[in-house]
Amino acid sequence: MLPHLVVAALVTAGFFGGGGVRPVGGDWMTVRQDGGAYLDVRTTFETHDGAAILVTYQGLVDLGEHGYDAFLRAKIERSTPILALGGGVVPR
Repeated sequence: MLPHLVVAALVTAGFFGGGGVRPVGGDWMTVRQDGGAYLDVRTTFETHDGAAILVTYQGLVDLGEHGYDAFLRAKIERSTPILALGGGVVPR
């Protein structure tokens, strides 16, 4: 068993309340044997009027006791970021 996995995934599409996600960027995740993971995401949103918004976020994820093995079997859940802008949280 490897000490940890490093996985990269391309961001190809997506939507949010004010527009869409440009098909550039990616998600990088390092998954440890103990089920812990480090997430590093970089992508670009495009608003309905064409403005580009660079979105980056990092975080720690607990995939659970069997998370490493579940990840190897592609049995993991998606993550949903919560973005805060100036005066409050943007609804999902």
